[in-house]
Amino acid sequence: MTRPPGRRNADFDASRTELLERITRAVIERPHQSSFAELAEASAVSRTTLRHYFGTRDELLHAMLVHMETLGRQAAARYPETPDLSLADALREALQRLVFGWRVGVGSLFVAGLLWGLGDEALGPAYVRNLLEPLLVGFEQRLQTRLCARGMSEQKARHAALALVSPVVLALLHQESLHGVKCRPLDIDEFLHAHLESFLRGWCT
Repeated sequence: MTRPPGRRNADFDASRTELLERITRAVIERPHQSSFAELAEASAVSRTTLRHYFGTRDELLHAMLVHMETLGRQAAARYPETPDLSLADALREALQRLVFGWRVGVGSLFVAGLLWGLGDEALGPAYVRNLLEPLLVGFEQRLQTRLCARGMSEQKARHAALALVSPVVLALLHQESLHGVKCRPLDIDEFLHAHLESFLRGWCT
């Protein structure tokens, strides 16, 4: 029986997801290579096949950003916050997981998404929505849930999360993604400890 016009193959979504997973692995290895030809080669298919599943390069990159958010949700579900921790320990655990994740591939995905999104009116908001905001919201929720009784409003929690996470992401970009460790080394663990202590004094006392 022939397929009615406009109807996808039964395995279209599964094949599309498999391609996204292949491309994600390639982006982790080479975050700066993102031409349509490079992504087709990374997924071991022709550019024609890639266009069949994603259309344009921008549509593919948008799908990649959405896929990255899905991977983040799956990782969060596998490694939930340890129960009954103090606020300091909960934030320390979350920051340590951020550093660990960055070093095993998350950093490359963040860098790739940033390269795609900078100056792009469509991919920029997609990067914020699918990668940057989910990271920040996790910290916002920890802060607001624990400190709402002390007047930590939703808006203040957002400000606090930015103040907590931004220096850590900058340090990771500096040391890991830009290889600043070769010219200006920084002890990330020592930095996390000092930064968290300063943050807690400034925002949570």
